[in-house]
Amino acid sequence: MSMWCSARFRVWRSAGFAALAALVAGCDQIPFLRQGAPGGAEVVRSAESRPGQAARAITSPGRMRTLWTVADDATGQVVGRLRINLSDPVPGEGQPISLAFANGVTLRLSPVTIHAPEEPSGAGGASFAGLLSADPPTDVFVYRVRDELVGSSARGGLCGGLPTNHVAIVEYSESDGARVLRIIAFHGETAPGSLTGDAGFCRVLRFQAG
Repeated sequence: MSMWCSARFRVWRSAGFAALAALVAGCDQIPFLRQGAPGGAEVVRSAESRPGQAARAITSPGRMRTLWTVADDATGQVVGRLRINLSDPVPGEGQPISLAFANGVTLRLSPVTIHAPEEPSGAGGASFAGLLSADPPTDVFVYRVRDELVGSSARGGLCGGLPTNHVAIVEYSESDGARVLRIIAFHGETAPGSLTGDAGFCRVLRFQAG
């Protein structure tokens, strides 16, 4: 059983044994692992949810929208507009993606794991929600950077002069309905979400639909 299936067990640990068995049987249909899964989003209930609370919608980056504009001046100065390109899923590993920014920086990413926004990010004890200064109603997708190509027009990569080794991406709708995407860049060798290692937080890049 893959690490992706294991990551989903904690989401369903409050469910009955029969539901857990059904989840195991359907691991290959997780949208993040199989681009062809129907619906574009999987709706699950977080482990902390109580009856009456909304289910968490999980949408992997790039499945619903591929083009994004910058949402603040800081992001515009660092990278500019963003295009997300999906690659063919790799059996047992998930779906690689690439991030192409208007300033000439391109990252090729491989999926690592998925975290809830309230989980520790590995950056000074802050949660992913804390780094984002928001509590997004969706999970955070963590990727390993396979390579970071920095064009001559760019002022360094996502972490400036340091190599970007991991990114965490979350896509969701804000309370006013606006669709947003956030990218958290890390330079550490330890993947974000570790309780013991330092992920090397760099910055948060903010994008919006439009």
